[in-house]
Amino acid sequence: MSVKLVRTLTVAIESLKSGQIPYNWNNPGTDNVGVVLCAGFGIPSNELQYMFDDYGHELDGLERSWSSVVSYFCPLDGMADDLLFQQMEAIGLQRNDIHHLDYLNNLMILESAGFVKQSKFPKFWQKEYRVDYRSKDNLIQYLEGWVHLLTNYDEDEWIGDVDNVPPPKMILITTAKPARPRTHVRVTDN
Repeated sequence: MSVKLVRTLTVAIESLKSGQIPYNWNNPGTDNVGVVLCAGFGIPSNELQYMFDDYGHELDGLERSWSSVVSYFCPLDGMADDLLFQQMEAIGLQRNDIHHLDYLNNLMILESAGFVKQSKFPKFWQKEYRVDYRSKDNLIQYLEGWVHLLTNYDEDEWIGDVDNVPPPKMILITTAKPARPRTHVRVTDN
């Protein structure tokens, strides 16, 4: 269990409930990730907004979200050499945590938080979590579920959640020629 992360999430929950940290999903300084970063680093949301804007200039048409920033700047090993990303890692946040927090979609946390699975369409057996990730109340519930999960898990059974991690937004350039197919189909008239 990451004590720093539990402490950060708890501060974020209390700050959201008391109104000390404003919430606006459309502002990276006060969205889901922004709230947690403000709580974890003790920096004002407007300063975090300026930091995000510095990264945002390099996203070149990608969605302006923390998920995109992390995918763009941390494509291979999960974290970059930048101080902000090192601080995220120091409080216990990993790359996939940022993506899940941005969209409130970590399945283990959703279950721990008590969100209910719903069918997309009536009479279908497949159900999924349908959570409005732009809701302050849902963020609070999600963070509370995360704290509960972190403080009550069995380390021997913990494998983490690696589902729903977006692929890195990068292009690999190679000089190798593509392999030619070795099987050919010949169509003949009989």
